Amino acid sequence: MTALNSGLLSELKTNSINHISKNSINYVKLHGSYGWMSSKGTNSYVIGKEKEQQVADEPLLSWYFDIFKNELSKPNRKLFLIGYAFRDQHINEVFVDSIKKSGLKLFVISPSEQSEFISNLNSVEYGDIIMEALAGYFPYTLLDIFPKDQSESHAWKEILESYFVS
Repeated sequence: MTALNSGLLSELKTNSINHISKNSINYVKLHGSYGWMSSKGTNSYVIGKEKEQQVADEPLLSWYFDIFKNELSKPNRKLFLIGYAFRDQHINEVFVDSIKKSGLKLFVISPSEQSEFISNLNSVEYGDIIMEALAGYFPYTLLDIFPKDQSESHAWKEILESYFVS
């Protein structure tokens, strides 16, 4: 990492970590991305079976993962997952730790039927513990939730009542 990149990352860490609030909605994109510039100045991607190491090797992504773990370790957090298949053990381990120690509750949007989702979750390590923390499941696509005509959908109302009101 260049000195400039290192300095910018340090400034980001100092100035932005203090702005995370329990009363705000925070978005952290951990991986599954491609076509972005790494700290080494190359086009990069984080996909496949080596994600945990790729995240650890990239300072910005490592910092994002630290924020993720830190925020989920706080009491009674709610986490909204969109399109996550529970196939990354390092992420699932954060969930399990936060479920056991801090009462993490999970809310999931997935276009599959709930029975299929449960079957898939039961096939992964820690699936039973993760299932216990499932507080909401929404079997919708993003277009079901946010229609092209921008009308308020039944799916969005259901999510609002479940996640934001409770």
